[in-house]
Parts: sequence; structure tokens; C-alpha cells
Amino acid sequence: MKITFWFVRHGQTLFNTDGRIQGVTDSPLTEKGIAQAKCAGKALRNVWFHQAYVSPSERCIDTSDLILEGRRMQAVVKDDLHEQDFGTLEARKDEEANQIFHDHMVDGDFTCIGGESREMVGRRLSALLEEIVSASKDGDHVLLVSHGAVMINLLVLLGLDLDAYMEKCIAEGKDPIPNAGIMTFVYQDGEYLITQLPSSADCYDPLIEEKTVHFHYVRHGETVFNVTDRFQGWSDSPLTEKGIRQAVQLQAYVRDVPYAFACCSTALRTRKTASIILQGKGMSALALKGLKEIHIGKYEAFDYTPNKELLEPRSRGVHWKDVGGEDMADIAERMKDVFALMNSRAKDGDIVLVVSHGGFYMNMLEVLFGIDRLAYKDACNAEGKSCMPNCGLMKFDVINGQYVFHDYMKSIAEWKE
Repeated sequence: MKITFWFVRHGQTLFNTDGRIQGVTDSPLTEKGIAQAKCAGKALRNVWFHQAYVSPSERCIDTSDLILEGRRMQAVVKDDLHEQDFGTLEARKDEEANQIFHDHMVDGDFTCIGGESREMVGRRLSALLEEIVSASKDGDHVLLVSHGAVMINLLVLLGLDLDAYMEKCIAEGKDPIPNAGIMTFVYQDGEYLITQLPSSADCYDPLIEEKTVHFHYVRHGETVFNVTDRFQGWSDSPLTEKGIRQAVQLQAYVRDVPYAFACCSTALRTRKTASIILQGKGMSALALKGLKEIHIGKYEAFDYTPNKELLEPRSRGVHWKDVGGEDMADIAERMKDVFALMNSRAKDGDIVLVVSHGGFYMNMLEVLFGIDRLAYKDACNAEGKSCMPNCGLMKFDVINGQYVFHDYMKSIAEWKE
């Protein structure tokens, strides 16, 4: 069994800036600390956390909330993640207290002044890790948000030569335990291994997991706007009776596919399509804004044919930003992010259903696979066939973080051939 952990220290606090010793005492995040926590959240935006745990200190809870913002999850408070107790030195900033603090930090033992030793912190961390591992499944991702001294004690517990590490950081002019810094380690078959030493969020190097994930990408069924020839991006219209039948046909085709999970765009037409496809599977699709169709701004719901000379060049160039929509850079960014997040959630060998849109699919060909979408569209038009059929299905893999193209989207009739 393999579990990957992300350990994040809280952002900068009032006591950090004031030079006060801060262990089990608490102080609020500064504006810089809030910005650091948001930066950590951005660095980890493509990591799907199956579990999240946080120290009871408010500075950590606030940091955790900023990291997990928009994820529809909240970290579980665990007392064993609280900062090391520095006894009678807590909240002091005088020269004598600082000297005593640095003397005791040599061996990490503050028991003689009413605090904790490194061994005591190590024991509670060991107990917590054992508890988390026992509650986890193979391939899970776990977020821990805690403190600087706890991070130091964890590094020691995991076998790091702390003195050598500190000396190296000093020589490089690097903060060894930065505020909102991120470190990663894994548990595998009874052993722990550090995979990334603490680094500031802006220097975080995303992990690439060795696994193969199989994606089934589906365009929604036919809609009212499809039939009435209206341009349909972020605007929405319901499925037609034919669109519902298309989803039912696809549901029958994939009836025996063991999907690990499913995601869809937030548009009603994709949510409805996904719900039909998933009937009988005991699951529902998670709606993600990153899977939304291309936003075409003020041209939403325009009649297409009468305005073709205006709309077609914009569509081919993905040029909508000047009218309140998106351009290619916007789409590419959210597309890469949302697929990275879904891939992060998946375990090795999982099959994932994704229900989204036609324009999104065409741009996906270019962004993820480097395919000339316009050349493909023109070739399909020349053959008199749709390049993105309603309820069409495309299958592709992500292998060790790399997108592997197999074939273009096919209609259900083509898949059954």
C-alpha cells in the first residue's frame, strides 16, 4: 500500500514578525501569511486530497482553509499536530528567552521548563501517522497542515540528518522551514520516505505519480440550442428527446464499464447527460467548473448561420476575450488544471468518465495532444461527418502524467461497429 503525504507549515503570523516564541500559544496570520497560504493553495491546486488534517491552532486552520478553498472539503482537526510546547518561553521575545530557546533547540528538549521534548513530539506524530495509514486506502493523498517545529521533528522521525540539512540551507541562504512551505513524503509497505524537502510554495515541484488512468470523454446529448442553430458556450439549453435517447444508448454501451468516479461540467446539459449514463452504477458525477464549455461572451445564444462570417473566424481562432469571453490561453490553463486534478484523484488502472462539451473537446485535442484541431475539423467537414457528435465518446490514457492519444471521438453507432 502506498500513501502520499503533503505537509504544509502555516503562513507567517503576528508572533513570527514580532519575534515572539510561538509554540502552543497562537497568533493570527499576517497579510503576508494569508498570501503565502493562498500561494500554497495555488501550488497544490492540481492535487486531489482524499483526506486532510490540521493542527488545532487557528493559524493552521486558517492556512488549511485557504489551501482547500473551493474544494468542498474541510480538514479534520487533530490535536497531535499541535506545535511543540516550549514551556515557560511561550510568547516571550526578550534576549534571555531567545538564548534559552536556541540552547534547548540543539537537542529539541524543553521538558525542564515545562515543555515537550523531540521524542514526545515524535511519539504523537508516529501515533497519528499510524492512525491515518490505517484509515487510508492504497493510493490516497493526505494533506497535513501544522507547524515549523513539528515539521523539523517529522524530518528527524523520517530519518533526515537535521544538522547536515540545516548547514546546507544556511550555506545556500535558504529558509529550512519556510512559512507555508511544502514537504512531501510517502508511506509504502511499512516504510516512510521523504520525497521532497521543505520548500516555499513558489518553488514547489509537483509530484508525478507512476500510474495509468483511462479516461472516457463524452460530449453531452443533443440540446435545444443545437437544433435551433444557436451558439452555445456558457449559456445553456436542455436536452432534446433525441439527446436523452443518445444518452440512454451510451448508458447501455458502457453498462459494464466499472468507472471509479465521474466528473462533468456544471452546465445542466452535461449534468443531465452524466446522470443518465451513470444510472445503475450507484454514483453521481462531480460537477467541475474547469470542464465548462468555451465562454463566447456577448455572442452566447446568437443564431449561428446568419452570423457565420462573424462567428466562424472567432471560433477558429478562439478569440472571445474582447467580448467578455475566453481566449485559448484561458481555456488551456483551466483544461490542464482540471485534468490534472482528475488524474490526481484517480488510482492506478482506474477508468474515469468525463462529460463535457464539443468545443472543449476540439480544443482539448490541441492543448493535451498537440493535434491540429482545425485540420481535423476541415477533414471531417470534407467527409460530411461530425467531428464532435452528440454523446460521442473518446477514450484516452494518462500514463505517468503524459497524455496518450488513441483515437478521435466516435458516435455510439461507430463504437458498436
